[in-house]
Amino acid sequence: MEKKIFLEKNDGLEVAVESLIETKSDTVILNVPKDSVLGRSVNNFHVLKREGNTAGKALMIESVDDHILELASLATITAINPVFKKTERAVSDIIPRAAVILKKSTFGLEKKETQTKEEVTKEKEESEVPPSSRTPAVTFYTQPKLSEKANSNFSVEKKVINKTMFIIGGLVSIGVFLFIYLGWFVLPKASIVITMRQKAVQFDETVLVSQNYAKTEVTDSKILLRGQLVSSNGNISLPVSGVKQAEGGATNARGIIKVFNAYGTTPQKLVATTRFQAPDGKIFRTQSDIVVPGGIMVKGVLKPGSINVDVVASEAGDSYNLPPIEKWVIPGFKGTPRYEKFYGTSESAMEGGGSGVTIAVSSSTEGETEETVIEKLRISLEEKKKIVNTVGLKVPEGAVSFVVTKKDLQYSSSSDSLLYVEGTLREIGFSEEDLKSAIFEQTKEEAGEKMRMRVVNISYGTSTPDFSAGSLSMKIKGSIIFEEDIEVDSLKPLILGKKTDEVRSYILSLPWVESAKISFRFPWLSRIPTNPEKVELKLE
Repeated sequence: MEKKIFLEKNDGLEVAVESLIETKSDTVILNVPKDSVLGRSVNNFHVLKREGNTAGKALMIESVDDHILELASLATITAINPVFKKTERAVSDIIPRAAVILKKSTFGLEKKETQTKEEVTKEKEESEVPPSSRTPAVTFYTQPKLSEKANSNFSVEKKVINKTMFIIGGLVSIGVFLFIYLGWFVLPKASIVITMRQKAVQFDETVLVSQNYAKTEVTDSKILLRGQLVSSNGNISLPVSGVKQAEGGATNARGIIKVFNAYGTTPQKLVATTRFQAPDGKIFRTQSDIVVPGGIMVKGVLKPGSINVDVVASEAGDSYNLPPIEKWVIPGFKGTPRYEKFYGTSESAMEGGGSGVTIAVSSSTEGETEETVIEKLRISLEEKKKIVNTVGLKVPEGAVSFVVTKKDLQYSSSSDSLLYVEGTLREIGFSEEDLKSAIFEQTKEEAGEKMRMRVVNISYGTSTPDFSAGSLSMKIKGSIIFEEDIEVDSLKPLILGKKTDEVRSYILSLPWVESAKISFRFPWLSRIPTNPEKVELKLE
């Protein structure tokens, strides 16, 4: 079946190839108008020839432009002039023969043998035929005979120039062909950016963080988040000025112990002077009767009751100035089940014990003072804390505590005294990714099925920490952005090889798509590549 396709003057190679490939006919005639852009290079016709062979189609070129017919013939494509209804011949076939033919030698140009006698006789016979009996010939590009040249040297020089221009033109044509071939078949790449529809869900939650939680849980009223208590200890020793020494009476150290009842839900009374023992054996006593509240059952687990108690060292002296202690025991309960279930924790140091000699560091003197030494220690421990935070631990505002656990002053009346300070920095943190996952579980029903979390914006309120228990409570609020849970790579097989307009229409028809942008490495392309590795799909 034969089909003729008429091209416009400005229809380039891409339009011609696409018209050739898309037609269903086995034989295709391309009608190329005069002065068509296809006539700029013979490589255009080589490409048409190759694409026609690849598609299994017989290709013919029809044109009234002698130059188009000549280029088609050079590409071995059947060329037809619709006016004369005959196949045009190549230029070399209609250039008149010269008396002397030149050929290229190794180092220059030399003369070839003159025409044979048979050729001279044949030309003579043809010249004797009356003009009226000769078949009209179609003239394409003729060259003047050598006899009409001014001299043979000028002819040779012109042929050399023409040959040089032919070589340059050939190299340029090859470069253009390679550029078109690479851009059309080898290097095409498409990028598709899809903006998805999104849904925002607001949240306002209470979060309880504790190192005692085995895992993160979500309830109707709160989020229970597994936390971590991190302690960092340090010390510093610096010379100080402005030290004063004064005589006075011996004093007992004092402090506060938080007492816990993990024995049961029944309150426990402790009388005045009840002893609390530190790990090193030192004894502190309560100053009045107290009642420790009973615990509270939460999901079958007893949450201990607690109360703060003022205590005083049983003896005077600075040796009772103790740092914060994780666990105090009650010796009076030893040998009973209550011994392990009633205990105490001191979050701050026991201070105030003295031997009768008071040494103070003035803050008004020049040089290092007690305040500046303590501040340097705190800053040092803060730097250690930053290292911990880099591993993903989120520490909210208010969940950090710094206490001085020990001070020792080596007094000298003749030179600067030396101040030694020990301190502890404690913080309670958690994994922010665990919190985001908990928020997702809390809000996913409101977002709807088949939705996934894209981003979470969290605003943290002030936290209330309990460093002795390693826990804190805080309020959070913000929004979580949801989008359709789609595997974007599943779209690739559906769009490969399709036209750009078809792909854009299909993508925009999907209910979860807000907008789409399609771009190519080479702007003249109009189809998505068939190779999936050359198609990039991204979601925004």
